Amino acid sequence: MAMAFDDPHWSVDLLERDHWDGLTAWRYHDRSECFSRQVEEYLHANASATRQLIADSAALNVAFRAYLTWLGFKEPNNDFNLLSKETLPGLNYSNTALFFVAYAQQHCSREESHRWSSSWAKELPSYSAQQNHTWPRLQVNGPLRNLEDFAKEFHCPIGSAMNPATKCNIY
Repeated sequence: MAMAFDDPHWSVDLLERDHWDGLTAWRYHDRSECFSRQVEEYLHANASATRQLIADSAALNVAFRAYLTWLGFKEPNNDFNLLSKETLPGLNYSNTALFFVAYAQQHCSREESHRWSSSWAKELPSYSAQQNHTWPRLQVNGPLRNLEDFAKEFHCPIGSAMNPATKCNIY
């Protein structure tokens, strides 16, 4: 759903009329450059991968906020402190850490199966056999590294790969 609000889908309509004023278009382009730089850490410069990373990052942010809201309303007394301490037996992860683990597991696959399963990804012009393992890493690490909550949960030092000093945020 977040892809419906990226530049090729929202900035102009079917009649090619602009919906964004100049400042909005400039701000979107400026913020999307941050994501482009992150994509380049994994793949050659690629507009399709950048748009996907922007959408995945926005979606993860919304999903995590919704999860936190749900935690606050699960119990009749809204005891967030109690809920935040609940974990799965035998695992040393908080429920919010498990949210991030579950997100990452969505993208699990065997190394040889990283063959660009997404239909849009097959169109990526920079694809090569040497890069086939990088897209799943970008799908997981890209959105997670831009969430301050992830870095706090897993104690990632500022400036590390999973907690860059400058985080990308489009919306």
